[in-house]
Amino acid sequence: MLKNSSLRVSLVDENDNSRSKNVWLKDYEVRPFGYHDLKKNNKKIPFSGAVTLNHAILDDSADFTTASDVRHTAQFTLKSNSTNSSYALMYGGWFPPGFTSMENPIYLLDTCTYNDIRHYCKSGDGGWADLDYVENFLEPECNINILPVLLEGNNRRIPDDFEILQHYKEVMKHLHSVLPNARFHPTGYQAILAVKNFINEPAIDIRKESLFLKDIWHHLRSPVAKKRLPSVLKEIRFYADLHQVGSASLTFLAVLSALSCGQSNNPARKIFKAGGEFDAEEAYNALSDLRSLKILCIAIAGLPAENPVFCTSDKNLALFWVGLDLKNIRTDGNKLSYDITFSDILFPGLDISIIK
Repeated sequence: MLKNSSLRVSLVDENDNSRSKNVWLKDYEVRPFGYHDLKKNNKKIPFSGAVTLNHAILDDSADFTTASDVRHTAQFTLKSNSTNSSYALMYGGWFPPGFTSMENPIYLLDTCTYNDIRHYCKSGDGGWADLDYVENFLEPECNINILPVLLEGNNRRIPDDFEILQHYKEVMKHLHSVLPNARFHPTGYQAILAVKNFINEPAIDIRKESLFLKDIWHHLRSPVAKKRLPSVLKEIRFYADLHQVGSASLTFLAVLSALSCGQSNNPARKIFKAGGEFDAEEAYNALSDLRSLKILCIAIAGLPAENPVFCTSDKNLALFWVGLDLKNIRTDGNKLSYDITFSDILFPGLDISIIK
């Protein structure tokens, strides 16, 4: 893992390896990985990515220079021995779990990553590579939050009080057995109460969004012809207003992306799995995933010092988050806000005046 300690970087002369020099860097920040590195990640192949260190200071161990307080940027390609099956999403991008200069991040786990941790720890020959970044959850005193797991529930619908309690007991039993040194936040009664409060939190309530999806689902079942897209988008906006789903909500943005993005490169459509007739359980799963991103936004806005990170093994959900590249995430009472750039990655050629 990249911690905020000294890091040696070797500068190699391509024409003469004997002339390589070492630089030691400290007090750096690691820029999160972007869409390209995420897109090419293959959980069966050792991870590689373009690493950028910002605000680094030269240590006095450098071979050829004197340390100073001047801040530097360093860029290099990481070629890891570990595969990467989970994506730690954060403000500005993503990391493999543990690969960060953040101090004591809190990992919010979704159901996919929760299951991956259990399977990685318990199965020696379950299809896992010998080394995977998921093992960093086994680090002593790793901070874990299981609220996304509990909010999703076991039954593909909003859980009731009894189901929340039973699910909490089950999840904690499994995780304590494989992560005995982890620190869980919150726990016990506080965890149960937090789930109940989040279910009814207006900023992340998914019940209205479920009605919205039901009404517009027929547009998601198959690609929309380009000439029909303007009229379809107007209809989408009508139903969003009808069900009080904001045009800046992640669900509305995901629908826009699903309709406007090319079918061969459309993570939003894959989040919805909208190939057939409307399925309330599949819609609930998709909305639960998007709700987890909303929770991450709330945590980023309200608890930035806690270094919140949302972990998922759903690559399409991760691609959607990184492609959105939300900025200036903030909350005002029950309202969640952020700045959006409608990039060609997720919204190619979209005329946003149609949906305003």
